[in-house]
Amino acid sequence: MDNLSSKQRVLGLLNGEKVDRPACYSGTGTAWGAALEHYGYNFADTHHDPGKMANLATFPYETAGFECALIPFDICVEAELMGCEINYFRNNNESIYPNIKKRLIMKANEIEGVEAPDEVMAGRIPVVCEAIKQTKAKYGDQIAIGAHILGPFTLATNLMDFNELLMTVFKAPDKVQGLLKKLTPLLIKVAAAYVDAGADYISLREMSGTTDLISPKQFNQLLRPELIKIIQQSNVPIILHICGNTNKIVSHMADCQANAISVETRNDLAKTRQDIGSKPLVFGNIDGFGVLVKGTPEEVEKEVSNCLRSGVDAVWPGCEISLKAPLENLKAMVRAVEKHGSSEWRRSANS
Repeated sequence: MDNLSSKQRVLGLLNGEKVDRPACYSGTGTAWGAALEHYGYNFADTHHDPGKMANLATFPYETAGFECALIPFDICVEAELMGCEINYFRNNNESIYPNIKKRLIMKANEIEGVEAPDEVMAGRIPVVCEAIKQTKAKYGDQIAIGAHILGPFTLATNLMDFNELLMTVFKAPDKVQGLLKKLTPLLIKVAAAYVDAGADYISLREMSGTTDLISPKQFNQLLRPELIKIIQQSNVPIILHICGNTNKIVSHMADCQANAISVETRNDLAKTRQDIGSKPLVFGNIDGFGVLVKGTPEEVEKEVSNCLRSGVDAVWPGCEISLKAPLENLKAMVRAVEKHGSSEWRRSANS
């Protein structure tokens, strides 16, 4: 295991091999504000230009040794493919992630009329695929190239008025189930397109599956069967991420059969390990704003150490790293994993 490359470390762990230490990488887009400043990019432009996207994605590795490049950067790609109108904030002086400007579904009775397209090489999917190819050509032998897709329920929250969707979950769950069953094949195809372009792993971001929004029973009945379908169809390692408080469903997350699960800052890692045991891989759960933006490099190091001691197998941000995070804190995160990874990692200590 001497002198493992970042790629060997990331993929080795995901494939069940012994590695020297945890990696410091991500399941969300690797867009850092420092990169936008370095290149002088307008953030809105990077979502449409594969060269700029590739440059932005690889900046964390080039400047800090962050152990992946992952694209796309926003969570609107699949919704745009479905026909939603997206706000890119092109004329805004501040860098802002795109969001949904116009949804497809406002009322539950409109769900049946929504159909997912058969062809996925439309919208921004070709841009993302080309950016993956360029990133792979540049650093594919050194770092793992990742891509993310949304989970079907999270995509549904982009397509449908949020409050109306949650109300429908309670009043007419069969309607929501029908929508998710339509979205799952689309997401499988999007993931396959990213893998064909060169992605080494897929992050499945079912952020809205948290028990802050739905019950464990609803998760099991509506979301879990669709997540399993996506995971089973993946030809590369896949990591399941859910935001918010996931302690009540973490055992169900593990049962979805992903190569690893990713948890956010509100997850009690010690309780997670108690509930699912030592075998499943758990990634997390650095606070991308409270620590990486507002903290000092010393506080970042302390947070990394706490994550390792609590049982994570890779240090990941709990969600997107804020574009406001200073570069010195991001470098401190990577250095802390390098410094403490071997000695404080439970897997190395127990092996």
